[in-house]
Amino acid sequence: MTPIIKGSLYKEYGDDIKIVFQKAPIIILRDEIYLLVGRNGIGKSTLLKVLARIENNHRDTLEWSITKNEQSYMPSHLAYYPYMSVSDLLDFHLLVNPTFFHKDAKMLLDAFKIDLYQTVRRLSDGQKKILSYVIALSYDVSLYLIDEPFPNVDLVFDETFRKMILNRADEHKSFVIATHQINQFETVAGKVLFIKSPSEIEVIDVETIRSEYHMSVEEYVKDEMKRLAI
Repeated sequence: MTPIIKGSLYKEYGDDIKIVFQKAPIIILRDEIYLLVGRNGIGKSTLLKVLARIENNHRDTLEWSITKNEQSYMPSHLAYYPYMSVSDLLDFHLLVNPTFFHKDAKMLLDAFKIDLYQTVRRLSDGQKKILSYVIALSYDVSLYLIDEPFPNVDLVFDETFRKMILNRADEHKSFVIATHQINQFETVAGKVLFIKSPSEIEVIDVETIRSEYHMSVEEYVKDEMKRLAI
């Protein structure tokens, strides 16, 4: 499979220079669904922002085979204009990028019982998350970067969320999904991106975890986190 992104990660913050990534090799292949995991504060959201080209890699060592317009990014915190209606927000995304599946987005939001004429500020936190998730997956792009889709969302919808990914997936598309709700997404993921340290991001097949370690992805991650904490 051909790489969408490859190279090394370098990321620092602040005057006192907090190192987030230091020579951490990474490769994102086409036609893969990755589960991005790691302990709190280790850099999952930062990694997604770098891959989405919202934040810079501090050295020119990452290569993309796709343009920025061929990526869709869902942040962990929403940044929509609060007085815009849901319908106007969908119209805006179609105006910005013609690959936006406007009708699909409306149908999905209707299925989630979200009023298209309601303003964003009047939506619950869970509804805002659903809105952001639907918008991110309503683009026809090569790479989807999803940051924490589940917090504040009724998990009665978890099967629908997984189906939305599978319905969008094909041999030309890839997904990187950061979530603490590992068990909700490990059934659709093929690989795990495990941030273990600023210089190590393990890439491991989900099937390898199950067949060789005889664990679920969630069990494997918890086990490794305990080992790394020793």
